Amino acid sequence: PGRHEMRNTEVLVIQPDALCPPALIGEALHRRGITLRVVNTDAGDPFPEDPFSFAGLLMLGGRQSLLDEAQTTFVDTVTGIVRAYHKSERPILGSCLGAKLAAAAFCARVRRVGELQFGFVPLQRTGDGTDPLVSAMPDGQRVFTWHEDFSDIPPGAVPLLATDTV
Repeated sequence: PGRHEMRNTEVLVIQPDALCPPALIGEALHRRGITLRVVNTDAGDPFPEDPFSFAGLLMLGGRQSLLDEAQTTFVDTVTGIVRAYHKSERPILGSCLGAKLAAAAFCARVRRVGELQFGFVPLQRTGDGTDPLVSAMPDGQRVFTWHEDFSDIPPGAVPLLATDTV
């Protein structure tokens, strides 16, 4: 299969926080006929026996900080999964904490942004805007953010959405 062609229609979703569900991203995937297998690490859900049998990987946000190892006992498992998905050229999407997990998998720097960013902010599409998950989303779609950390973009990663604050 091609780089973005899915072998099956089920995506592994890593949800580090019960308060951060797939929401808009999940709705976009469902509209495309893709089912989600959600692993809520916050609730202690086990990872699937074969986490590499899915068509893609979605990692969501959460209140945890990668800068506090006590909050993120799942990081080694998740970053290993990220590297395996990357090696097999399956799609990976990280949102908020999930983007930082993807960055950490490839040794990109995670750091404090200096101030708490809290509230509803508009998102803007980046790049050419043709990614099927975000192309239908209007520029300016408002989402709730709550974070103090930011990560550099790892080599080869493609940012799809951004705020004007980081």
